[in-house]
Amino acid sequence: MLGAGVVAQASYAATGLGLPAIAPAIRRDFDLTLTQTGVVLAASFLGSVPTLLAWGLIADRIGERLVMAIGLACSCGALVWAANASSFGMALPLLEQHVSLHAAFLGLAGASLVGAIVALVFIRVEPSEDQSALARPLRDRRVWLICLGSTFFVTTQLSLLGFFVLFLHDHRGVSTAVAAAALAVTQVLGGISRIALGRWSDRIHMRIVPLRRVGLGIAISVAVTTVLLDAPTWIIVPALVVAATFGLSWNGLSFTATAETAGRARSGAAIGLQQTFLAAGGIVAPIAFAAVVHHASWRLAFGLAALSPLVGYALLSPLAERRP
Repeated sequence: MLGAGVVAQASYAATGLGLPAIAPAIRRDFDLTLTQTGVVLAASFLGSVPTLLAWGLIADRIGERLVMAIGLACSCGALVWAANASSFGMALPLLEQHVSLHAAFLGLAGASLVGAIVALVFIRVEPSEDQSALARPLRDRRVWLICLGSTFFVTTQLSLLGFFVLFLHDHRGVSTAVAAAALAVTQVLGGISRIALGRWSDRIHMRIVPLRRVGLGIAISVAVTTVLLDAPTWIIVPALVVAATFGLSWNGLSFTATAETAGRARSGAAIGLQQTFLAAGGIVAPIAFAAVVHHASWRLAFGLAALSPLVGYALLSPLAERRP
């Protein structure tokens, strides 16, 4: 069942984390400005804001299996629609380079369909029988603080990932294939860091303390990257990989902290609320980052991204565990 959950999550994450890899192609094929490209990257989160909390409440009532299967099946349909879009209004780099942008979107749609089928067949978690507890996370101050703190982490995460390839390609002249390969390495390192952070959290029996320390790591690494933006390619690429790896490392721990704070019977609603906050951050981050680059500079945009996790660090302070 853990494997099925990983497949379902990977198929969903492929969209949000895969689109930045083909951002130069999206910008070229649709003749977009940098700000418009930011809107496209944010669009994948737009539908999430009004739906995630509802999906979480439904998951608590009927179980995760049908929610994951239905959600990913709908994602598949939307990506097929996107593959046939003809205007701005309406893995991956190799697909786009050797086949087409159309094929890249269809590849994402296929991944979502596989995730839906796997979730439907293999996920077997029964919903809680305590229906009276379902709405309590909405009244829990601790859950709201975790949601707010996580939002300031995700704005930096999505700014780094969303413009990783575009920055290296447009500003530093790195080929799309090489920039996308660096992004792929970052994703692998980000996955490893999430596992490592989770194991460390289990060992010290704390969630918020390691989460806040990662927030500091994000801020420091992005600040260093900001200073090095015009350094030689062999310096800035590793710096960007390190910063983005820190940016990817915190999600699993944040979700765990939210679910544990709310309790098993209310975990769907709590994570749905948190994901709504993160989706809102996902809308704001790429648009704001692109606008700052367009009107000011890449350096200012990265500098502001370095400050955001510090706000999250401060918001999580009241929840930090104390050693006995």
